[in-house]
Formats: sequence, structure tokens, C-alpha cells
Amino acid sequence: MLNKNYLLLVFLFPLLFGVLVGILLIDPVVANPSETKVGQITLNESNTASAFSNTENLLISIPENKLEEVIEKEEKADFKFNAVGLQYEGNVPENSNLEFYLQVEDGEWQLMPMMEPATEQGEELKATDLLFENGESLKYKIVLRRNSTSDKSPVISNVKVTYLNTTFGPKGERSSALGQRSAQSSKFVISREDWGADESYRFWGPEYAEPKKFVIHHTAGGNGGDDPAATMRAIYYWHAVALGWGDVGYNYLLDSEGNVYEGRYGGNNVIGAHVYNEVKNINYNKGTIGISIMGCYDDNNCPTLNKFNKKIKNSLTTLIAKKSKALNIKPKGQSVLFDVKTPNIVGHKDLDYTTCPGNRIYKKMKRIRIQAKKKYSNNTYAWRGKMEDNTIRTAYLGDWKQEVTVSYKNTGTRTWKKEKTYLKVYNDDKEDVSKFKNRSWKDKYGKFEFNEKSVPPGETATFTFTINTPKKPDLYNNIFKVFINKSPINKSKTMVTTRVDKTPK
Repeated sequence: MLNKNYLLLVFLFPLLFGVLVGILLIDPVVANPSETKVGQITLNESNTASAFSNTENLLISIPENKLEEVIEKEEKADFKFNAVGLQYEGNVPENSNLEFYLQVEDGEWQLMPMMEPATEQGEELKATDLLFENGESLKYKIVLRRNSTSDKSPVISNVKVTYLNTTFGPKGERSSALGQRSAQSSKFVISREDWGADESYRFWGPEYAEPKKFVIHHTAGGNGGDDPAATMRAIYYWHAVALGWGDVGYNYLLDSEGNVYEGRYGGNNVIGAHVYNEVKNINYNKGTIGISIMGCYDDNNCPTLNKFNKKIKNSLTTLIAKKSKALNIKPKGQSVLFDVKTPNIVGHKDLDYTTCPGNRIYKKMKRIRIQAKKKYSNNTYAWRGKMEDNTIRTAYLGDWKQEVTVSYKNTGTRTWKKEKTYLKVYNDDKEDVSKFKNRSWKDKYGKFEFNEKSVPPGETATFTFTINTPKKPDLYNNIFKVFINKSPINKSKTMVTTRVDKTPK
């Protein structure tokens, strides 16, 4: 006779085996939907011994009697990648030059644009911008030049090529749809969560300063292509981890379709890492909002040249107008920031020694200021609000009591204070007492305070109160208005129509 435990084991084994196999077959990408795969190639003595004039310190320089030194190497990656960047230590003296080139698969050699310093922490490792190409193999080429043999040679070391696969996560189609919806809704900016930011990479805590200017950049890399969310994740890793900035350097980024992405974590007025003048030792990050356009827009210094199209320009000027209203910045004005008086909307090159944001964007700066001012002027109100939502049902039975919430967004330029702001409810346009009045109302029109302590521009106020439906079946129009200091604020008047049905006996 078989042991009962044995029979139980025989019965359970196939079931347990099936569960185990199912677990093993699960794609790891599902478990970690925004995983960034990282690979690295280090230039060292073993893979290019002839390149080093000083093998002990692994220094690369031009031989004594030469004007040029070229180092070229082909490598196979450990996985498919979609972005590549390069870092090094060293310096480039006057009358000399250093260039890095990358070739992905059998494509063309592409000159890698150098990144400018973005923080005052004094990065030892210098870096190129990311190149966005798909592949599994690459060649890199380092070219050192000087004008004459009497000139000093560039001396570099610790050369690293980093390749990334950031395609695991929210896809570009999702982000594009969000961006399109934002044109008709209050959600204008695609959040970090929506583009798949891995918050474990972030280690630089938010710091804050009141912005006075907008600084326009280009990423000098890919324009987002078919998967701008993957481009965002690559830029995030490159800035936060590889460069050690602890987060995305820019406050906002735009893709080729005009979608706007949240960059640096921390919300309004957070200080970014996008413009630091190393020569003057001035940190222009304090007091500026960094907005970067995905892609490369310089006729003389781009791996792939992109077009600064109408979609980008429209979203850029809308973003600037919205932020200008909230921060009381005049888009066509000028102001002093640290040592220099400049327009309130500038290119990176206006504050640092760089070609960023590229001549194709920079030549449009005057037009950008004009369009931003026009949008700013068309909709600038100190006190302005818009009903965003309410929990009032479209139909009720007569003599019905319910607690409801009405939400208003502050679309003006001033903060709403609790003690001076209230919501009133009227019956129809005659502004009679509402037929939905409840005994708990402290005023015949309600005069409800919002739930929050204060509501800054761009934020939402919620008013919660109780209504009582009338007994008579009919269609009723309730008019809602928000008041500041006894005066109704612009655009807050909203009609909500409700049907009241006869209560069954």
C-alpha cells in the first residue's frame, strides 16, 4: 500500500514543476520595466599598447616629432545598444585639438560633440554627448592634433566608451499620445513616471532658487525618433550616473513632435545642471530654467543634423509662456543675472563658451521671444481660474443629500490664499440662491473655503461641501464662481446642469 505522503508528492510534483518553469520563462524585462542595460569599454594598454607614450599612467599623447596621433579600435558589445557616449580625463592645450569619432556597425564615422561643464563640482571626467544609433558592434577613433611640433600635445587618459540599451520601458508611442492629449488638457508636461525614470539613479537632492531666465539648449544627440521615452532614459542615465550629476541636467526636454518631458526631479523652481561657465566660475544654474531640444541643430558640429520644426517651436513657446506667467518673467524683457544683462530667454552660448543650442535654433531666438510674449500677453491674469472637475452627478432623485467636491486650477499668476479665497454657488444666471442649498452652508451662496493651505499658480484647489437636491423634478443649472477678496476671478464662472427625477413612492 502506498504511503499517503508519497501519493501527495506524486500529485503535487507536476503542479510545482509547472509553476517553476513558468517563473523561469518570465521575461526579466517585465519584472523591471524601465531597466537600463549598461556596457563599458576601457581603452588600456592591452587593447592598444602602441598608443601610449607613458604606459605606467596610461597617458595618450602625440609622439615628439609628429603633428597627429590617431588611435582606432573595433569592439563587439555584450548586447544590442541604442546609445553610446565617451568619457576621458586630460587637457587640450592652446594650438592643439582632440576629436572623438564613433562608427556603429557599418555606418559612417560620426564626430562626437563635446559636452560643456554644467556644474561647479569640477568634473574630472570630460565627456561627449550621446550618439543614438542601434547596433551590437562599434569602432571608436581618437584623433590628437597640434599646429606644430613645438606646441604642447593634448594629454588624455582613462578613456571609456559606455553603451546603453534603454528600450525597456514605456514606449515612445505612449509618450507621444500623452503629449498630444496635453494640448487639450491641463497635463502639458509628460512626467518622469510616464517616461520611465528609474528613481534609484537619482542621488542629488533638489535645491531651489527663483528663476529669472530661460536657457535654451540642444542635446546634440538623437531627436527622440520612434521612441523618445528611451532617449529620455538614456540622457537621464548619462547625466545622473555616468557624469555624476545625480539627475537629468535640464529642467525640461522636447522631442521632435513637440512633446514636453519633465527633466530634473523636484518640481517648480528646482535648480538644474545645464549651464556653468568654467572660465568665469559662475553657476548660472541658479536663477535659470534649462530647456533642451532633443537632437542636434548646428550646421558645423552634428553627427546628424535635425530640423527645428513648427511643432517644437510651438511647444517651446507655450512652455515658456506658461512658466513666465507663473513666475512673472517677461518673455521679451531683459535682466541682470550675476555679471551680465541679457534677454530673459537666451541660448546656452549667451552664458558660456559653446555653440549650443546650434545655429539653427539660435537664429530663431528673436522669434521665440516674440511668440512667447504673444502667448503670455493673450492669457495673462493675476487672478484666473478654471474648473477642472466635480463630483456632482448628472442626475439625482429629489430631496437627496450628498457630499461633493469641486476642483479649480489656478491659471493666473498669483497664489490663492485660504483666508481670502472662496467658492460661491448660485441658481442659474440670475444669481439667486441655489436650489441645492444645504443647511450646513454658512452663507446663502455657500462661500466655501478650499481644502489646501494655499494654491500656487498651476496647482489645484478642492472645495468640499454638501448639497441637497430639490423635491421638484426638473433640469437645474448651478453657477459656480471663485472669489478673491470679494471679487470674482477671471474665467472661474462655470455652469453645471443636473437633472432631478421624481422620487418613487
